[in-house]
Amino acid sequence: YEERWGDLAKVDELTMALERRDCLVGFRTPPCYFPPTFKVKKVKGVTYNDERIPAYTDRILWKSADNLSDKLTTLAYEPCLNFNTSDHKPIRG
Repeated sequence: YEERWGDLAKVDELTMALERRDCLVGFRTPPCYFPPTFKVKKVKGVTYNDERIPAYTDRILWKSADNLSDKLTTLAYEPCLNFNTSDHKPIRG
């Protein structure tokens, strides 16, 4: 299998809704260039629960003051893969 997270990010439901201004108007989220973080088994790494469809449910959203969004840079946006206490992998950024 080939990890094509960039292709998956292009059709991400939340990102598309933000771009269409269907929800959370003015908020942004970086693209997810990592595997979906829910519904995973409670182990280190990413192993999915076969009974559920994997999804991106844990996200970081941001909104800047007027005319300052071009001054912001995403330095990191990634899952914490070693967390194993939940069926979610938290995101840090």
